[in-house]
Amino acid sequence: MLFVLHRNPLDNESGNVISFADAVSVTSRYEKKSREQKEEIAYDFTLLNENQDELYDGTMQLGSGKANDLYDHIVKKLNEFPVKDDEQRKEKQILLKKMKQCLPNDYEYDSNKGKNLDLQEDNQRKKVLGISLMVIQKVTLIMCCVLIVSLIGFAVYSQFSLITKDKIITDLKTELRHVKKKDDQQKSQSEKLNDLQNRLSNLEKNIQKKMIR
Repeated sequence: MLFVLHRNPLDNESGNVISFADAVSVTSRYEKKSREQKEEIAYDFTLLNENQDELYDGTMQLGSGKANDLYDHIVKKLNEFPVKDDEQRKEKQILLKKMKQCLPNDYEYDSNKGKNLDLQEDNQRKKVLGISLMVIQKVTLIMCCVLIVSLIGFAVYSQFSLITKDKIITDLKTELRHVKKKDDQQKSQSEKLNDLQNRLSNLEKNIQKKMIR
């Protein structure tokens, strides 16, 4: 028979010794709850045998997704430690066997459950990231299209403005030529009129001279 000593508050059982099976149940519940709430709780514990001898001492990060419960946590930690000799290998196997015997018959152990959850979260993050990148690409494409259309519009407007400006200058030059032509015609007519006036004046003078004689 195995027991667990809580060294920090958890289900109001801090400092109490409970059965290993109950500790597995409690840590499983808190692991799921902490995952859902996106928080982590440092759970300090000591694994004891029926004589209150310490067999394992450690800390489990509830809500981290690294283990489903206390049993899963200890199994993974034991597998991480290198076995130096046959004696350690034997002690490890004995402890694993004792823990398994303390679990209820309906307990199902899946060492990949936490990993699968992490994989799902990674896939979800990748999916969100992919959607974000897609949105950024679409926005960038739209902005590029707007910029291109604006540049084309500006170029067309500038070309139209140049054409209009050239037309205005051409029209002004044509009008100026017409005005100058009219001025030349008026000047010519004025010279003719002056010439006629001079002739008329000379004619009157000649007539007066003849009348005096």
